Amino acid sequence: MASFFGKKKEVPKVDIQARLQQMQRSIQTLTDRRNFLEMKSQQCLIDAKAAKQRGQKAIAVSKMKEKMSADKNLKRISGYIDNLNAVKFKLEEGVQTKVVVDAYTVADQGLTEITNDLDPDKIDDLRDNLDDKLADFEERQDSLSRPMAGVIGDEEAEAELAKELEAEIDAEWSSAPVPTNPIHGIAQPTSAVAAPTKQAAADDDELARLEAELAM
Repeated sequence: MASFFGKKKEVPKVDIQARLQQMQRSIQTLTDRRNFLEMKSQQCLIDAKAAKQRGQKAIAVSKMKEKMSADKNLKRISGYIDNLNAVKFKLEEGVQTKVVVDAYTVADQGLTEITNDLDPDKIDDLRDNLDDKLADFEERQDSLSRPMAGVIGDEEAEAELAKELEAEIDAEWSSAPVPTNPIHGIAQPTSAVAAPTKQAAADDDELARLEAELAM
């Protein structure tokens, strides 16, 4: 039966991009023709008006017929261009839609293949195994971070620092000078306060001179 009817004829695959390019060339050709007819219509009208002003009625009528014929053809070509643009736009939308569908198909196949390899029981076992290993690793880290024997701890270091500070304060108090000739319990100035120097006296004299000049 199959040999009687022969093999089923295969439908040739359509090159969508080639069809789009062909349509674009057709639209461009019609657009060029429309532009020419628009210029011809305008020129015929100009010529008809000029002929009428010269009293050349026959020429004026002939030019108006050319204009009317051009306008009729122009209207038809404009319709062709609009229709071709609409079809071309839909064809481009179809190409975009096919790209999206192909992408969905590839994604579906990939997810199916991945999902088949992801057994829920195996995932649970893998997760439990990882949790156990992470907990064991953290426990070993904590063990390694604990202070070893003989290592000075923070509390011991703080106590030693407090002891050193207290000794430093005691040394400062013991080295402070003792006041001499106290009057009614008020300490007298010590040698730590220096007497005014000659430079300070000179500065005071200069300041007094400047104030006197400004007052004049």
